[in-house]
Amino acid sequence: MKLSKYLLLTIITLLSLSSCEKDIENVGVNLVDNNNFNTNSYTSEIVAYNENILSQRAERLGQYILGVYKDTNFGKIESSVITQLNLPSIEAVDFGINPTIDSVLIDIPYQATRNVDDYANGSPKFDLDSIIGDQSVPFKLEVFELGTYLTTLDPLNPTLLNEYYTDKVYNTGSLLYSGTFKPNNQDTVAYISRKYNLVTPAVVYDTDTVKSVQVSPSIKIPLDKNLIYSKFITSATGSELSTNDDFKQYFRGLFIKATPNGNDFSSLLSLNLAAAKMTIYYSEENIVDEASGEDLDFDGTTGETGVIIKTPKSFDFLFGSIVNNAINRDYSGSLIAPYILSPNMIAGEDKLFVQGAVGSNAVIELFKNDNLAQLQSNNWLINEANIYIYKDQNSPNLISPERLYLYNYDTNSQIKDVLSEGTIGGALAQDEDGNTLNYYKFTITDFISDVLKSDFTGTVPKLGLKVYNPTDNPISPIDTLIKNRNWNPKGVVLKGNLPITEPERIKLEIFYSELN
Repeated sequence: MKLSKYLLLTIITLLSLSSCEKDIENVGVNLVDNNNFNTNSYTSEIVAYNENILSQRAERLGQYILGVYKDTNFGKIESSVITQLNLPSIEAVDFGINPTIDSVLIDIPYQATRNVDDYANGSPKFDLDSIIGDQSVPFKLEVFELGTYLTTLDPLNPTLLNEYYTDKVYNTGSLLYSGTFKPNNQDTVAYISRKYNLVTPAVVYDTDTVKSVQVSPSIKIPLDKNLIYSKFITSATGSELSTNDDFKQYFRGLFIKATPNGNDFSSLLSLNLAAAKMTIYYSEENIVDEASGEDLDFDGTTGETGVIIKTPKSFDFLFGSIVNNAINRDYSGSLIAPYILSPNMIAGEDKLFVQGAVGSNAVIELFKNDNLAQLQSNNWLINEANIYIYKDQNSPNLISPERLYLYNYDTNSQIKDVLSEGTIGGALAQDEDGNTLNYYKFTITDFISDVLKSDFTGTVPKLGLKVYNPTDNPISPIDTLIKNRNWNPKGVVLKGNLPITEPERIKLEIFYSELN
């Protein structure tokens, strides 16, 4: 009986809620049907212009870019990588007795997708991801011993982490490698020649085939093994290889420098350096103990005892806790040059150039040519407010970013809609069939609602427009500041607010309701 009573009460409650919901819906319908509200739209003209980004944070990035790229819109970018190295373990590095270095390789994994398992030669085929430009055009690649000591803590305030920027100048030491480079999607294996140099130095008696367990391509840069021998074995006679702190003071890291190789139109690679490393392949001397009875292989012969053999070994030095990008830009001769060197901040521009990494942003001023007080006095109920920004089809947009980001330029913070709605859009628009359209759309309803309230005072905040980076997403309601990091070098030329007769000029469209 008691169960039946509760069941009946639950049914009655649900029916009541359903009835109330219908009543609420009917109230809304009646209000509209009774013509108490009038819905309309208003288009506000925008003033927008370009801003040059001179530098950005270069450390603790999710991705790092390496290479050389140029296009007619944005000019040339050269991006290099600076990194500390970590000791292989917390124990001191010991190369053993009379070591010889067989090879030294930098290994940086590509971002790659495995395509076909039965490639023509029996090896898997990979497609390299996150590369822009012409991969068939090589650029010059040099590796130097780093001459600048990288500190984790701010020297002026040790309670804070040190900050590095993309325009920082670094000192360099010995040149460890110089050559040309272009991406190679089949570079999956390294061959290490081992030599028994006590008898015949030039004779190779073994070759190691080195590849990862999960086979994938990687950049492999051979370093000067004689210079590494001198630094890591001959000169390291004290505590230099005992702890990471001692090691980083002694060997400050690597400067992997990319410059043009006679042709600026090569490529930029976006790389995740979490697994990047420098490996020293070496051999140390061991004496086979006759008393042990071990049956060891020596130069193709078994059973020899009491002789000196070379045992092949290796040490992996992972890229360290500080890894930076150093980026050089050259806008000379590009379409962007006059727009960022002398932007028209009064009337706005006909073109907006937005590029990530150390590129350029756009600044957007709302209601600059409107009577804001009159708009506020209307007491509109803002249903939706959108900014539409069109790509300039007359400028070649070969590497357009998939998404742009809008933020409060004056306070360098998130606009209200990001925190209240979770997203404001910013991706290239698509039609119902999923086809990509020619414009980016941002919905900023809450922001505009606040500005058009009758009690709003002060200046309307400017908005900034940038290439989206994953670090732009807030991770909590109090995470409101925009991070000064961006590793996406893609760029797009957009239509500005001029001429006023251009139907695809940047504009703000407001949909509102008002009492009749």
